[in-house]
Formats: sequence, C-alpha cells, structure tokens
Amino acid sequence: MSRTPGAPRAATSLRTSRRDALKTLGTVGLSGLAGLAGTAGSPSHARMRPAVNYNILWLMADEHNPFVAGFAGDRVVQTPALDALARRGTVFSSAYTPDPICESARRAFCSGRMASNINSEQPNYEALGPYFGRMGYHTGWFGKQHWDNLVNPFDEVGEDCDKVVRQRFIDAGLQYPQQTRLVRDATVAYWGTDLNEDTVATEQALGFLDAIGSQRFFLGVSYVKPHFPFCIQPEYFARYADVQIRRPRVTQAMLDDLSTAMKNDRSLYEIDKLSAAQEDYARRSYYGMVSYMDDQVGRVLARLDALGLREQTIVLYMSDHGEMLGQHGIWYKNTFLEGSARVPVIVSLPSALGAQLRSVNAPISTIDLFPTLCELCGLPPPATLEGRSLIPLMTGQDAGSDRVAFSENNRCGIPARMIRTRRFKYCWYADGIEQLYDMHGPDRDIEGTNLVADPAYATIVQNLRRRALAGWNPDGLWDGGGA
Repeated sequence: MSRTPGAPRAATSLRTSRRDALKTLGTVGLSGLAGLAGTAGSPSHARMRPAVNYNILWLMADEHNPFVAGFAGDRVVQTPALDALARRGTVFSSAYTPDPICESARRAFCSGRMASNINSEQPNYEALGPYFGRMGYHTGWFGKQHWDNLVNPFDEVGEDCDKVVRQRFIDAGLQYPQQTRLVRDATVAYWGTDLNEDTVATEQALGFLDAIGSQRFFLGVSYVKPHFPFCIQPEYFARYADVQIRRPRVTQAMLDDLSTAMKNDRSLYEIDKLSAAQEDYARRSYYGMVSYMDDQVGRVLARLDALGLREQTIVLYMSDHGEMLGQHGIWYKNTFLEGSARVPVIVSLPSALGAQLRSVNAPISTIDLFPTLCELCGLPPPATLEGRSLIPLMTGQDAGSDRVAFSENNRCGIPARMIRTRRFKYCWYADGIEQLYDMHGPDRDIEGTNLVADPAYATIVQNLRRRALAGWNPDGLWDGGGA
C-alpha cells in the first residue's frame, strides 16, 4: 500500500515483509537487520555498533539531466565510470527529485522527508550525518552541501572547495572568473581542471579513503558540475566540438503549455532570444561538464578498488535534480518536466548481498534512498522517514505497481505539486494551471501532449489532483524566487 509523503512513520520494528525481502540479498544482511530491529524508534542517541560491516559511498552530481549518460541510452556523451557502475548495479529509470531545485532537494533526501514537511525550528527528523554517526560509522562529506539550516553534521567535512580554488587562482597568478548562468555566455575555461571545485572535492575524498583504515565509513562526495555556468576546460569541450548533439523538438503547443514560472524564466534569462548556434554551443559545454564529472567519479571508484574496499561498500550515484537543456523551450530546472524533475539513480551492491535487477522503471523518489541504506545495512531506520525502501524493487519481489513519486516547488511564489504514477504524471499549480502527461505514450520523454483538458481523462485528473494535494503543506515550501 502506498503512503503519501508526510504521513508519520510508525516507530515499530521492521515488518516481516521487509525481512523476507532482504533474504534474497544474503543472510549476513538479514542477521544484522534482525539483531537491531527491536531498537527502531529508540529515543537514545548513543552510538550503536552496526550489525553489518558494509560501508556507504554516496556519489552525487548537481543538475545532471537523466538522459545525458551512456547507461541512459545517450550514444554521444562519454560517461565510462557511470556506465561501469550501472553495469554492476540497479538503474532506476523513473527516479524523481522531491523538488527540482538544489536546496530543497538536498534537505529532502538528507532527511528522508519532503522539504515541505521539515521543521527547521524544532527538528522533526534525523539527517544522514547524525544518523550514520550514531550507528557507528565514521562519516565524511566533501564538496557541495547546500542544505543550509538542515542539521546534518559529519565527522569530517572538507575545507570549502571554492575557498581552496580561489587561493589556487591567486597562487597561479590568474584572475578568478566572473561567470553567469546565461546560456548565451557558455564558454571554454582558460584555467586547468586543478582549479575546478570538483577536483578539490575528489582530492579530499581520496584523502578520506586513504586514511580510513578498517573503520566503517559513510562517505559523501558531492560535485557541482554539470550545474551552470556552462563552462569547461578545452580538452573536455573538444570531445564534442565536432559532434552533432540532437536538438530537442519544441513546438508552439509545448511553449503554450509551460507553467507561468517557466514562461517567466524564458523571458527573464532571454532563453526566447537564443539562436540555435548558441544553444548547440551550450549543450556541447554541458556534455563536457558531464564527462569531467564522470572522470571525478571514476577517480573515487578507482581508489575504492585499489584499497580493496569495493566488496565491502554500497555505492550509489544520484543527482539532486536535472537540467532541461532546451527541452520544451526552456533551460535550467524548477520544472516538473522530465529533464528537470527526473534524475539518474544507480545503486550498486557488494556481490555478497546477492543478485539485483539491472533496471527498474517503477517511479521512485530520492527520499527512498535513506531507508534503503538502513535496510541494506541492517539498521533501525529513523521513525521520521517518509520514503520506502527500494530493496523489493531491486530484488524483483515488487513490480512497483503501487509506487508513486511526489515533487513540489515554489517558483515565483506559485506553489506547485507533482505526482508520478506508473503511467501518468500530473502537475498542479496554485495559479490554476494543470498538466497531465501519459508517460507510456509515444512522446513520453518530451511530454509533448498535455491531456488535462481531454474529457477522456477527466476522472484520472480528478483522482490524481486529490492524491497530489492530500496532506500537503505548501506553506512549508522554500520560495525559489524568480531569479
């Protein structure tokens, strides 16, 4: 039975069905889960010793379009590290962000709650850092955080990457670049990759791994790219300089169908004035940024292998949200359309945990990752988690027919809510706009036809509107503004 995000999670021991699901992943994980299940919901915050000796490596990008990866079917982009991870993991091809903007998305998956349900003044959650620290893990997070007032401390946090980079520019006698988010300002970097923030984050993560020894760890490595500004070093841009990257099909109907906020963005950021050549250049820059980020992921995974830690480590990759790249005539994020709201998610397990499906297309949310890690490691999940473990999907015990994913946003002061079922995506906006897309239809990836006004879908619209808005607290949304 599906549960609307925001409903309280009972502080009880894990259900039999969850234990049964874990049997297919190996008896080691099962024994650890059984050993700690009775402590679920315990008010104590004393550190516990995990029952299972698995480490966690949480790799993430910022603004990674879910289609721009080799494992996602893109034959142009070069992402060998992520493709290799996908070959030994489960790819969730219908994964969604809780909010298609950085801060709210990060607050959500780090707390396991929709951002609108997070109480900052009187915390009603236990975030990743404190939780895994309490469970006996040595925790570290390197790179971008941007969860702001979420209480989420780690044992180790690297020196601010931007600060390090600024000093490197000074040491190199180079002027720190002044960049914009504008697509028309896409450019090639005049500095080397050693002056990129993500290079610094990788260096810090490698240092963490080298020093970890036999300690059980939770390591988060968070990259800025491929988030705008659209700028990358010449060696990465050159990979795509002479390659034709397919332009998205944009129709007048798609432009008319945009939300009020996205129509505003087209004007505000002069997207409506872009030439085809300017868009092509920015896409090549973006593809270069994806490949650079993939190389950083590859460096971390290579060190994990060199240290003999891969078979003791659960590895996951995800992005906080996507990037539209001109789809539907818009760029950036802040929309429920696929390029922005859908995200790449890969979960790769040690072989001792057993076989896992290579692809799952049931709708999931990134808030499902927290409870999934708890179950894989045999740990009692915080009672405040709103997501659902992905293990039944990964083992094939659950086809995900009842799974739904929610997303929310507050662009330009217009609260909005999305629900994605197995077949449909419904979007509601407080200014009266609604959208319904058939995600099994021929134009499912580009969402070319809004069915909300079609009488044949009236009952579906009514039902999904009710489900999307049930128990929702739009007053808790962060206002992403209009700039």
